Amino acid sequence: MFKKSSVKSKTNQKSFKLTDMIKLIALLIPVIQLLRQMKNSRK
Repeated sequence: MFKKSSVKSKTNQKSFKLTDMIKLIALLIPVIQLLRQMKNSRK
């Protein structure tokens, strides 16, 4: 029982890290686009 639960927790941690990276990228993309628009508008 303990071995199975430990394996599940390990896989959950890996997938959680992946989702965190995807969330960070998804949040960064619109921010970068906004910064580019600001630079273009200044010109």
